[in-house]
Amino acid sequence: IENFEKRLAEAKKKGDVAAEGRAYGNLGNLYFSIGDFAKALEMQTTRLEIAQQLKDVPAEGRAYCNLGCSHESLGDMEKAKEMHAKHLEIAISTGDVAGEGAAYGNLGNVYFALGDMEKAKEMREKDLN
Repeated sequence: IENFEKRLAEAKKKGDVAAEGRAYGNLGNLYFSIGDFAKALEMQTTRLEIAQQLKDVPAEGRAYCNLGCSHESLGDMEKAKEMHAKHLEIAISTGDVAGEGAAYGNLGNVYFALGDMEKAKEMREKDLN
């Protein structure tokens, strides 16, 4: 965590907004990996805001993906579904085939958690194609 916080501080000091966004994203992923989903959500929200400010659409898609996973881990399946759907929309519009597959897979997981097995199956089948 210290290394990523150091990178964030350096990016802010230099005024490198793109590097700042990447640092927030990396911190969000790190907090997610250690189970601090609320902190991950905070970091990824800032990452999303910076991506939108810079009009960095691929980074915006990744942020939505990570936000969806954090919401899912916190048990907010409706918000997770919304975030993964936004990620899917961006992945399709930018031709990000891997992102599209990830979004379908994540949506499948959310629908499964919501008990909608038909929709979960549909998303998982799209993930496999």
